Amino acid sequence: MMPFRNIRRSGRWCCIGFLILAGLTDHALAQQQQQGPTFSDFDPAVYSQRLVRVTSEWLENKASSPGISAEMREIQREKRDDGLWVHYHVFAKGLPKDQLYNVLQWPINAREPLILMRGVSIAADGLVICEGRKQDQCRGEKPDDDVSFTFHPAKAEPYRLALVSIDERTKVYFGVVPDPMLAVDRDCSLEIVRLLPKFEVVMLRGKGFTPNSDLAFSGSSYGEAHGGSIKSDSHGKIVSGLLPFVTGKQSGTTDFTVKDASCAPKLSFEWGR
Repeated sequence: MMPFRNIRRSGRWCCIGFLILAGLTDHALAQQQQQGPTFSDFDPAVYSQRLVRVTSEWLENKASSPGISAEMREIQREKRDDGLWVHYHVFAKGLPKDQLYNVLQWPINAREPLILMRGVSIAADGLVICEGRKQDQCRGEKPDDDVSFTFHPAKAEPYRLALVSIDERTKVYFGVVPDPMLAVDRDCSLEIVRLLPKFEVVMLRGKGFTPNSDLAFSGSSYGEAHGGSIKSDSHGKIVSGLLPFVTGKQSGTTDFTVKDASCAPKLSFEWGR
């Protein structure tokens, strides 16, 4: 088994105040797909909106080349002295098997994706492997060795991965949140995904809500209360963003609720230091 571990990098962010970002529109999603999953500006509000949008598309496998998808299958979960470790295999569907691919990862404290592994192959069943027979192919402990993706996640941390062909014509984006922060109330579920290391930007995503509805959002962060609404899509799903930091504060707790006619899941998390 060829081991593969994630890379962490340091990063910085400036607090801009507790704010619920607008939900994602079909037009905005279409624009992002044309632009691809990278960005260069760093206006905090614009950056945050794009960060939520890109991550949503990335994790939902919607930014990939047409007809191509990938999934991560957990093979082991273990608790060590330094916390949780989770191991995965990756299976790709629709990728040409006569090509080599580079593995990219986009850590939450890196502004753009990084190439972490070169020359992986796709086995007959879609498993990502190291064939190890030719010069450009990655090598494991044996020929056709499976690649084990090993993560040491923080709570609510996403792992955004991609397979990109050497000629860069074929791409598949996928990911997983190994240790999710989730609330369930009746048929509704609500999750927060940490998009920057100290929860400076948070993605809210939920499902099971009434389709095409304006859902009531209420929350507070360090005593600063906000309310509004979030629009569910035709499948009863929501995706939006939250900036929990309060001006002048280094850390705090945010509580929020998304309320439907028959459910009201609640979540609480700590941000900052």
